[in-house]
Amino acid sequence: MSSFEVPIDQRQLFLDDAGIAEVRNLTRTFHQPQKRGAVVRSSTPQQTIQTVSTPVWDPDEKLFKFWVIGTDDSYRTSPDGLHGRRGPSRLTA
Repeated sequence: MSSFEVPIDQRQLFLDDAGIAEVRNLTRTFHQPQKRGAVVRSSTPQQTIQTVSTPVWDPDEKLFKFWVIGTDDSYRTSPDGLHGRRGPSRLTA
């Protein structure tokens, strides 16, 4: 089994012990998670959302647009990238 070195004062995310042959001068710390983006929920709790794209800014409509699958409402819009709403049920070209 190979080991690796972590530079002093650098945080690493260890998913398992596979890369650590010996634990020496190592402290395992679980940090409180920080919110770093939107949480997208379905309006129907039985449906699970899967993202299809990242939010895309439409400068003409001044909206973020976002597509998901797994729900009845697969098209979303948001004026600020944080507060979304269902888009029109059918997109027109």
